[in-house]
Amino acid sequence: MNRSLNHPSIVALFGFFALVGTARADVIVEFDSENTIAQVGETFDVRVIMTTDDEILGWGLDLIIGDEAIASLTAAPIIGPLWDAFVTPDGDGLGGLAFPDPIGPGNDFLLTTLTFTAHEIGETELLLDITATDLTEGFAINPVGGAAAVFHAGTITVIPAPSVLTILLVGAAALSRRRR
Repeated sequence: MNRSLNHPSIVALFGFFALVGTARADVIVEFDSENTIAQVGETFDVRVIMTTDDEILGWGLDLIIGDEAIASLTAAPIIGPLWDAFVTPDGDGLGGLAFPDPIGPGNDFLLTTLTFTAHEIGETELLLDITATDLTEGFAINPVGGAAAVFHAGTITVIPAPSVLTILLVGAAALSRRRR
């Protein structure tokens, strides 16, 4: 599936499904790991997954990174294989469609994979959210309506990269202990 769609009628259709009707389904959106640990200079992936009680036709999200000096996105999001990517008006690329064949109900559906680079030691929060006035954000359910979503935060903890000198010193210390 996973082809890029850039047609105004797709955006209008998604907006229609997201706004019509009452919120009938519960969706939980979270990172596959609540706390990702990376070394300074490392490039790593964080997956965003969804659990739902209903059939989802499309979704759109916002990502908020607490401190981009610690870690930042280094590539466009990779939309999960069950979804067709679409061009999001806000430009973040965080949106997928499963129209006309909805996804769900079930657990751990991959929405997107995000690629980060760790820049400096520290911890930063990752938040997922939707903008209420953006018709391409939220969760459109089958046949019509929008799902109530719960978002779980995540963190990225960046630790120092072990230097070659440190490794050599630890090895030398272990050898000198062994000789005694």
